[in-house]
Amino acid sequence: MALRSSFLLKSFVRTIGNKRELLPVSDVLIGKGGGYLSGLLSDDGVFSVDERLMITKDGILTAEAKEKLLCSTAYFPSAQYFSIKNLLKRNVYDDDGCLLGVISDFIFDDEDKRLTALEVSQGFFVDLLNGRQILPVAHLYQKACGVTYD
Repeated sequence: MALRSSFLLKSFVRTIGNKRELLPVSDVLIGKGGGYLSGLLSDDGVFSVDERLMITKDGILTAEAKEKLLCSTAYFPSAQYFSIKNLLKRNVYDDDGCLLGVISDFIFDDEDKRLTALEVSQGFFVDLLNGRQILPVAHLYQKACGVTYD
């Protein structure tokens, strides 16, 4: 089963403990090293994605109190992580320089939280007629102006 960034951006972190809260997820962070889902940004800080954070089909549920899971944004420097919101709508090109579309979603493996594919949109009418493209990340590399697919 796949986990999509669009689902995560609509989710809430529900804390369990003395003080129960619903914290909206405002951004998703991907580690630059291995392409793993690494953090969920909320107004209060960043929730590190590890075994203590359980992601369900209804939203995101933590097994511990917020204070035990929440990290400062200083632990997630921009040099080591990609922000999903900064990458959405980036252009994707093939090796010949032809535009394939724009990034509309990120797809992660449900088990190990590794980025597995990008969903690429070619515009409303093309998407309506043909659907969106799913491009495996094994064939992607980043360029300054966008992402290239070989």
